[in-house]
Amino acid sequence: MAFTLKNYQQACVEKLAAFLEVARKTEARQAFMQQTGWPYREVEGLPGLPYVCIRIPTGGGKTVLAAHSIGLALKHFIEQERTVVLWLAPSNTIVSQTLRALNNRRHPYRQALEDGCESVQVVDIQEALYVTRGQLDSDTVVIVSTLQALRVEETEGRKVYESSGVLQHHFTGLDDSQLDPLRDENGIVTYSLANVLKLGRPLIIVDEAHNARTPLSFSTLERFSPSCVLEFTATPDDKTNPSNVLYSVSAAELKSEAMIKLPVCLRTQPDWKQALSASIERQASLERAAKSEQELTGEYIRPIVLFQAQQHKQGEKAVTWDVLLDCLTKELKIPAEQIAVHTGTRKDLDKLAEDEILDPKCPLRYVITVQALKEGWDCPFAYVFCSVHNLSSRTAVEQILGRVLRMPRARAKKTKELNYAYAFSTSQSFAQPARGLVDALVDSGFDPFEARTIVRRDQSSFAFGEPDATFEPIAEAVLEAPDLSRLSPELQDKLRFEQLRQEVIYTGPALPDEATQALVEAFSPLDHDSAERLVLRSQGRDYWPAAQGKELQIPALSVTTQGELVFFEDQFHDRSCSLRGYPALLTDEEFSLADHPVQTAVVDVGEKGKLSAKFTKELDRQLSLLEMRGPQTPGELTTWLDNQIPHLDLTIRESWGFISDVITGLTKHCELAQLVKHRFRLRGAIQEKIGQYRTDALTSTFMELLASDEVIVDPSVCFKYPIGYPANRLYDGPHAFRKHFL
Repeated sequence: MAFTLKNYQQACVEKLAAFLEVARKTEARQAFMQQTGWPYREVEGLPGLPYVCIRIPTGGGKTVLAAHSIGLALKHFIEQERTVVLWLAPSNTIVSQTLRALNNRRHPYRQALEDGCESVQVVDIQEALYVTRGQLDSDTVVIVSTLQALRVEETEGRKVYESSGVLQHHFTGLDDSQLDPLRDENGIVTYSLANVLKLGRPLIIVDEAHNARTPLSFSTLERFSPSCVLEFTATPDDKTNPSNVLYSVSAAELKSEAMIKLPVCLRTQPDWKQALSASIERQASLERAAKSEQELTGEYIRPIVLFQAQQHKQGEKAVTWDVLLDCLTKELKIPAEQIAVHTGTRKDLDKLAEDEILDPKCPLRYVITVQALKEGWDCPFAYVFCSVHNLSSRTAVEQILGRVLRMPRARAKKTKELNYAYAFSTSQSFAQPARGLVDALVDSGFDPFEARTIVRRDQSSFAFGEPDATFEPIAEAVLEAPDLSRLSPELQDKLRFEQLRQEVIYTGPALPDEATQALVEAFSPLDHDSAERLVLRSQGRDYWPAAQGKELQIPALSVTTQGELVFFEDQFHDRSCSLRGYPALLTDEEFSLADHPVQTAVVDVGEKGKLSAKFTKELDRQLSLLEMRGPQTPGELTTWLDNQIPHLDLTIRESWGFISDVITGLTKHCELAQLVKHRFRLRGAIQEKIGQYRTDALTSTFMELLASDEVIVDPSVCFKYPIGYPANRLYDGPHAFRKHFL
């Protein structure tokens, strides 16, 4: 089955495509400001370079978007049929995982690559040292490496910059304009992989980019003269070298697509052994829920607990991994085969591949670690995080907490307990561990406001009426005084009405869902929403209107179709669109074989007052000199253009004829070879021309419909925010809204 992008992933793709398209026509700075409204920060040493970041929290699927971005860059910015790509991963472990996935033709990452590129080869840095000119001329070659391996200080890095006779053929037949940028201070061209890449102006993909935003990293990237740099990270740098964040994915979007388990239900216990016992109880209850889920859907899940132990250096009383292991096996009677230890001295997870852990025959249910798990270990069965650290190490918590957020199969579960993640901590209070989890979620890429709403008190251990020392009283505003005498004595003891402030105060613990009806009956009809909110807030759940199931409805334009009122949206698209009557001509302003039109030219004053040429103009010049293939006849060029330009509303006969006429007109003033050389720019000009004609035709049809009696406004047809509407960005301005739908 083909992999389908989630809605937020598709939004990322569209945003990146729009940025690249505008950057192609103008410049990166203008394109970024147009798309985001934020200032663009250029990297010193790389003026004009499109260098943007896509921010996706842990579990959001950064790698599949990175794979899609290569085809987007080829089509919308580089405008070539192939390119060379430097894919930089944060570690050798991630490099190995990425290589396996990108070389597996059944893997979504590889399929994403092939969707945007005609032919692809994926190699590591060692294989790249022997890359041939034929490979680069025929395929998009993706070189997967760490950034560290490309630094001159590393032994492996030095090989990238050393001359090699194996690569000499890449430099034969080149003119001085191509060779001059490759010469060293002595005027010599080194036959190195670095120069091969510099010649091809590589697209650079940076995975977990916050690890790469240093002056040394920038100087390393500068050596390759990239055409474009795209970052994908959960935590972009926002201080030292701030990233140009083009699109930021929210936790609400991830949750709506069932990518992650939310909320994180936190329970605190004063004693570490109580925290262990509570974690084991939670695992048992989740395993029972998983069996029910399997009966309903057939999906197998075996919930796993991640224990975070203390380090030996923390003293004699430290709850170290061996102390935890001893307690689990001897006191709590957990079978040894159900436990894996992964620390600096013992690495049981290295013996288990991820597919083995997912196998129903695998007994693993508990993992003990200290600061970090096996790098790249992302088992979706991890549901519970238990720390005897009191969540004091922010980095360690972030590394482990992120492992329990991924949703198995990225699909919401019928059994609601399996849609949440769970955390246990040794603490006397709820506030301190909650802050630790919030900080860790922020480090995992979540917005601070979202992180605060994600962490909720786990009330499942408290029966109604049982005291909870960590519960903080809740105040809910009301319009009229409620009749509390209608409630049970048990509930009356925990509620009071403050007449001066017109508030109802509830002292806890969590109210059961059944209490809602009793409160509604005791509250004025004007305050029924307040009664519902009181129950939700006591349970630590979302309580704003959208979370209560309220709908925001706005009347919309509607049109009568077959006697029924429906939304007026794209009906005017149904009417035939034709290019007949439109001239198949491009003006000099729309397409010229000379430099780009004056109105899109951009120059900057560089060092010593020299004017630096527009980035894309120089990129075009270099890449066009490497182009050795292309259509040979007007018919082949027409077919190539027709295949490259989307036109679902036009017949092939009509679109092919229009493009053929455009080419016939252009060849009266220039040679076909010149058109072939600039065919990507020609494609853009023809596509824009067809789009202009299409817009003219659709606008005319739209206005005719709008002026007719067919289009009306009726309250029976409204736009409605759906339940669980995934806000991409939450308002964080100076005004404090008292009421907010989301």
